[in-house]
Amino acid sequence: MRKIHFKNIELLKVNKYYFSKSETIEASALYENKKVPVIIKVQRFNKNDITKEIDILTKLNEMDLPFKVPKIYEVGKINNKNYYVCEKIKGDNLNYIIRKNFYYRYNYLFEYGKSLALIHNIPVSNMLEAKERNINIIDDSKINNFKKEEVKGTISFVHGDYHFGNVLWQGKRVSGIIDFEYAGIGIKEKDIAFALALKPKMLFMDNLLDIEAFLNGYKNISNYNIDALIYYYNLFLLDEYSKIKDIKFRNKILKLLKLTNDIKDI
Repeated sequence: MRKIHFKNIELLKVNKYYFSKSETIEASALYENKKVPVIIKVQRFNKNDITKEIDILTKLNEMDLPFKVPKIYEVGKINNKNYYVCEKIKGDNLNYIIRKNFYYRYNYLFEYGKSLALIHNIPVSNMLEAKERNINIIDDSKINNFKKEEVKGTISFVHGDYHFGNVLWQGKRVSGIIDFEYAGIGIKEKDIAFALALKPKMLFMDNLLDIEAFLNGYKNISNYNIDALIYYYNLFLLDEYSKIKDIKFRNKILKLLKLTNDIKDI
């Protein structure tokens, strides 16, 4: 890790490194004379500026939310690259929980959908626009017939990267939501669709019953445009098919693409 002269924390131990668009470090530190687990996120490239995420987290920290988001401990610059330090929220991810509690999966998926609806209820005033996600769909005879005309969705605050790794649980409740890099003002149906779209290593969302449990939880709090949801869900499935070449995974995607219109009956 590059040498950072921290202002508000004293770094004690580095536990894990993650390298992607940003450099992310799990560590332990002293903050206000208490030993705390922290996440340190350092911008790696100019095009992956994290100032928007810092702005979003700062505003969320000032709100009384029905779920926990990481508290910002410090922000700064190192070699003209932005960094921030925040608390590391404790909790398990949904993949781990469903593996241990398979027969209670629908209860968890209901809460999972409910938590996304609560995110969408966050006021959008003074919020920045959400970061757009790149979608690339290949030309393939197996999927070309599934491409649909765009349907306009509903503007709201969105998380932008709502998947099992970014929603943490303690017991049967969501204990925290992390990683707001793609958050901001966006389209709620697109956000729901991303959460529903099957991804590699996911142990759920490969059938309509899982999708139904999630959407029932969502509808317990808010509503959505079903035609826009189906359009974006279809789009994200096509994107996953295009990115992942594993035959078994692609066959699961093709099965789900054939069922997209059945979501209207949920």
